[in-house]
Amino acid sequence: MITVGMLAKIRRMHLRDKLSIREIARRTDLSRNTVRKWLRLPEMEEPRYPLRQSTSIVDAYAEQLRLWLQTDSHRAQRDRRTARVMFEAIKGRRLYWQLCQSLCHGAQTAAGND
Repeated sequence: MITVGMLAKIRRMHLRDKLSIREIARRTDLSRNTVRKWLRLPEMEEPRYPLRQSTSIVDAYAEQLRLWLQTDSHRAQRDRRTARVMFEAIKGRRLYWQLCQSLCHGAQTAAGND
């Protein structure tokens, strides 16, 4: 990822130090095409990268975790849930959900065979 500082460094090497694009690419570990592209820009501005859309295993439990943390914030520190307790509770719910899914799937297949 290129930052404004890196852009300034590239421009400084090219304009002030009179280094070639190849030499700048070698010193910065960027490709020559990238260096050339950023030198051609009329203004130096922060590059815009798309926001990363990543999902997490915890996303399914985010609301429950938020509620637990919110209720625990009113408790004394020694009475709050630990991360391990929350993990075990979520793990138990996940196993329960998987068990329910397998039982429902088994019941559907049994009903389909009749």
